[in-house]
Amino acid sequence: MYRFMDSLKVTFFLIFSIFISFSSYGKEITYHLVVEDKTVNFTGEEVKHALAINDSIPAPTLRFKKGDKAVIHVTNKTNEPTTIHWHGILVPWNMDGPAFSNNKLIQVNETFTFRFPIRHTGTYWYHSHTDLQEQRGLYGAIVIEDSRPRFHFDHDIVAVISDWTNEKPSQVLANLKKEGEYYSYKKKFFPSLLDAVLKSSFKDFLKGEWTGMGVMDLSDVGYDAFLINGKQKSFLSKIRPGDRVRLRVINAGSSTHFYLNLGNHRFFKVISKDGVDVQPVKVNEIFIGMGETYDLSFTVPRTKKSLEFRATASDITGYGSLIFGNNRDYEKAPDFVKPNPYKMDHEMHGMNHEMSHGSQNHSSKNSKSKKDRKHKKHEKNKMHKSHKMHGEHKMHGKHKMNEKHKMHGKHKMNEKHKMNEKHKMHGKHKMHKKDRKPNSASMNHENHHSQKSNSKKDRNLKKQLDYKMLKSTKKTNYNVKYPRRNIHLKLNGNMGSYNWSLNGKTFSEEKYIIVREGEVVRIHFKNETMMTHPMHLHGHFFRVLNGQGNNSPLFHTVDVKPFEEVTIEVYMNEPGVWMFHCHNLYHMKMGMARLIKYENFKRPTDLIEHEKEFSGNFRKDSSLFLKTELFLFTNYSELKLGAKKGKYKFSIKMEMKEYEFDAFKVESKISRKWKGIPFRFIGGAVYKNKKWHGLWGVAYILPLLIDLEVFIRTDKELKVELEKEIPLWSRLNLEAEYKFKMKLGHEHKKHEVEAFLDYQVHDRLKLGIYYRTEYESDEDLEHSIGAGFRALF
Repeated sequence: MYRFMDSLKVTFFLIFSIFISFSSYGKEITYHLVVEDKTVNFTGEEVKHALAINDSIPAPTLRFKKGDKAVIHVTNKTNEPTTIHWHGILVPWNMDGPAFSNNKLIQVNETFTFRFPIRHTGTYWYHSHTDLQEQRGLYGAIVIEDSRPRFHFDHDIVAVISDWTNEKPSQVLANLKKEGEYYSYKKKFFPSLLDAVLKSSFKDFLKGEWTGMGVMDLSDVGYDAFLINGKQKSFLSKIRPGDRVRLRVINAGSSTHFYLNLGNHRFFKVISKDGVDVQPVKVNEIFIGMGETYDLSFTVPRTKKSLEFRATASDITGYGSLIFGNNRDYEKAPDFVKPNPYKMDHEMHGMNHEMSHGSQNHSSKNSKSKKDRKHKKHEKNKMHKSHKMHGEHKMHGKHKMNEKHKMHGKHKMNEKHKMNEKHKMHGKHKMHKKDRKPNSASMNHENHHSQKSNSKKDRNLKKQLDYKMLKSTKKTNYNVKYPRRNIHLKLNGNMGSYNWSLNGKTFSEEKYIIVREGEVVRIHFKNETMMTHPMHLHGHFFRVLNGQGNNSPLFHTVDVKPFEEVTIEVYMNEPGVWMFHCHNLYHMKMGMARLIKYENFKRPTDLIEHEKEFSGNFRKDSSLFLKTELFLFTNYSELKLGAKKGKYKFSIKMEMKEYEFDAFKVESKISRKWKGIPFRFIGGAVYKNKKWHGLWGVAYILPLLIDLEVFIRTDKELKVELEKEIPLWSRLNLEAEYKFKMKLGHEHKKHEVEAFLDYQVHDRLKLGIYYRTEYESDEDLEHSIGAGFRALF
């Protein structure tokens, strides 16, 4: 009997062990995704160039549990190739999705099956990594749940935020290459000299001109709509007052940052960033970059009204809304006023709320009471002490291996790294000192208002999430024995040429960053542009050194603000080739990208051959972009044919003054940008007085954004040209040009001044007047004035 019982126990134990083994092993979860063309109408206008997955924009949400095996069949039913990238998911390098670096294109009527284990939990997403298809609708959410959730909620909601344009994205890119500020008219964004004076920002305007940076540009593209889960506004009617909500927010926008707000400045908790848990932090606003995800936690207030969650585009041209509740009367999220474009600090943008209930704008200089200023000084001193402590903090201690990210060991920082933690990791960068002062509206009020943080009084104080607030729930420091290396990356580019680069080189000019398996790479970002760049690394998580020491948070996408310096650490433990790029889709396409390539890793030969065969079918930073401009005035006409190809510019200018055929002139030039500086070498030819002459020279952008060209012709004529555009007011611009000519070896000199005063009536059309005067040393002054238009094609 005892033997029987012992045998029964053993059998039961074996069966139980096998059951536990299989249950922990996870399931094979299969999805069938069909990429297809779709006609949509988000704005009242029917658009036929959209793309969808399973007839849905956004694509269906894919759900897994940690330990599952994902099997995803992707079938292409469009008339163009495609690929899918699993954003933030740790996958084998040949399952990551980007064409040519990781996978072959999924051709028309073909199916490719992605297979990978689910190694971690969190909120992620997937999108096309081919051409500009992401902008056309190819994106969707991924939710990976834990068998033992950290928190329990009544509702788990996904919010996929996106931007939408009725234009074809290829045309959007072409417009940006023609003229970086092309969408100013659509966005009603017209910074000007007089506007700067009225905003008491003339010095800032002048400084931007002097440094060559111009004014702050909040976004590149003029969008027609901003969507959450494919709609501009939608109601979640099943949610009731008192319900606890987990909101998984994904910025799937192609080139839009968003402000996230809940109701009338209501506070919520951030519990996860980029799928990785953080210690809960209470805020009432988030500035989210493209590719980032946040998990938010809040309780629906017990009021009769519903509650609005709003994502407002950073250029304040629109927003998308989710309404929690079935009451059509809802508590609205705050409206924004247009930010001051002359201040070189994105942190100031979120302070321009129009407070409801008649409250004042707490970011306004006039609204700061004596008590506020005293509190502000006190908080500043506290922050300084806190930062100092963080900067001197030694990272040490052993901890168990993190199953999610395979990170362990201890790390003791040297004095140089301490200085980096102390100065760089707290967002210190080149700005006006007055802009860097913390303000009472952005200080941590949690200690003072923890009991009544959702009162009307407290909600009028803005507390925007800052990376330095985020702290990992587990230690993330790497073993001190791992070899370490530093890489410095300058983020370069401007709206004028619309080339974006790393260390002055575009992707076409320099593709690879070589790393070694087992090393810790510390990457130092220095943003030298007026734009914010969300930098995303495929296949890895990285530590953002934000002053939290051993508990520095893990991201896969970090937003680097204008003139800011940010440092991250990456443990290189995923051999392969991985994309590393700005997640502004148009910046990536125009050069702000690299491939992280492990040393001694070789791509398969068939993948290399595939790239040679098909890569030429897609536009890239080295592609040719054309521009045509027509000037037609009563006393002057000109036709400009231009082209850009990487660092090269081509132009042909045909002009006729006073419509005299003898004055017909043709000037053709080719120029190349020299390294990362605004300097160009020029070569070309000119046809004048029925003769052709060669020319060569240089071009340079002077302070105050003055274009200088100096060149000499083969007939020994020296020419100096200075050109400056001045935005006077709203859509009114003045473009002035001064020309000096002289024959070498002769005293004969000629001065010419031209001026265009135009008013923009359309994104491609300007009306105005043209003035010209000439002066020769031995002749009187001549004047000419006419009216007409300028058109861009």
